[in-house]
Formats: sequence, structure tokens, C-alpha cells
Amino acid sequence: MASRADIVKLYEEFNTLAKPYAKGKLQVEFSQIVDFVRDDPEVALGLLMGFVNVGREDPAGIQRAAAIASAYEVVSEDDSPRRYVERAARESGIADPYPTVAEPDVEEPRQYLHVVIERQMMDALDIYSLLKLFSLEHNKTPEARDKVRDLSRRCFLSFSDTNDPREAWLIPEVRAYVSQLHGAMPYFPYFLCADRHVAGDWFYFTCLTSLEAVDDSGVNLLHPSLMDAFQESVMAMESLCEALGVEPSDPIGELETSLFRNAQYGNPGI
Repeated sequence: MASRADIVKLYEEFNTLAKPYAKGKLQVEFSQIVDFVRDDPEVALGLLMGFVNVGREDPAGIQRAAAIASAYEVVSEDDSPRRYVERAARESGIADPYPTVAEPDVEEPRQYLHVVIERQMMDALDIYSLLKLFSLEHNKTPEARDKVRDLSRRCFLSFSDTNDPREAWLIPEVRAYVSQLHGAMPYFPYFLCADRHVAGDWFYFTCLTSLEAVDDSGVNLLHPSLMDAFQESVMAMESLCEALGVEPSDPIGELETSLFRNAQYGNPGI
């Protein structure tokens, strides 16, 4: 059972989640209230009762209680606290006891960058255009590095005019080109998307993996050739993120998740 000090602390914490809005209304982000209630539903109900008592003198208390009651109903599927708050609101002459709910931030769809490797570039192992676009050596101004940073997990490759019926990651010229790219920019997976249906991060690492790691069940994720390439990329990505002012755990964590998820599907199929 929570102590009085704990309840007072949670009371103050909850008050930071309900902010003054307009015309006597509070504004809340409902997902935050749900998380608050889920952490300790019993204490949340205790706070609700306290807010109802306060609400007999201050309508903002009823709004806080209503927010907790609505979240409690989501967490427990129990609507009795909500009905209790609505009854208390009616008794206090409050027509609308509910706070305004803030609109959640909507992340814009990620725009992908399709990088086409022409046959002539592939045969010559010419990666200069990619170096100009992605490497720190060619992007030294703050503005240029901002653009490099924003390309995180947005790119995929394609190879034109291979005239080879095999999957692209099995074609020797393609594998040689990716190996050349990895040698110059081992942090390149920072830029590659996680979609296994295009030549993204999974495709990149399978190109660097020994064919001995491939059998009918797919690619052995623990093969030394793949693990070595992955570790090289992780170390290089950490340095890249430091230079770009990016928290490395985000792109590296996404990369790890992508590799393990895509490995479940067997061969890359690109």
C-alpha cells in the first residue's frame, strides 16, 4: 500500500500531466494518463477520490478525476469510477467534466531515397557518387551534415542491367560493389532502410556474407563473415553518430532489430 508521501508525490506528478488550456479547461495527453494509471491502478483510484473531493470546490479537480477514470476504464474495463465522477460532476453542477485531449503528434511518412547503381559504375567499382552524397569527408559543413543525418534509414540500392537471373545479392559483380562500398564507408547501413523487399540493410549484409553461410533454410545470421561485417558497421556507425550529434542506440538498435526480423524469412529474395 502506498504511503501518504508516495501519494503526495504521485499527486504532484499527475498535476504535471494535466495542463491549463482555455476557458477553465485542462489539456491532457491521454496516452500519458493511461500509462500513469497502468503503473499503479489502486493508487490512481485513490488520487481520483482526492480529485473528486477537491472538485467540489474547484472544477479542475473533477477534470483530473475524469481523466483518471477514463484511463482506468481503458486499463481495467471497469466503468464504475467514470460513472462515479460523472455523478459527482452533476451534483456540483459541472456539465462537462472531461478535460481537452491533446492531439498526438503525427510522424510524417518516411521518404525513401532510391540509389541506382548503373552497370558502368558497378563494373568499375565506382562509388564516388555515393561518397559525395553520404561520406563525412565530402560533407563537412553543418548544413551538409544535417542533410547526411536526415538520410538515416531512408535509402535503398538497385543495380541496373545485370542481365543475370540470380537474385542480386548472389551476383558476383554486385557483391564486389557492396564490398567496395563497405570498405570505404562501413557505416553505410546507417542510411539503409529495413524493408526486405528492396535492397536495404539485410541485402547489404548478405552481399558481404560468405556463400558458405547460405543453405536451403536461408542465411546463417551467426556466420563469422556476417558477424564481422556487422561489427565493423556498428563501430563505424557509432563514430558517424558522434560526428552527426545523433544518439547511436537508435539507428543501431533499428539495424539489429531489422537483421533478426529479416533473418526469420530466410533468403533475402532481392
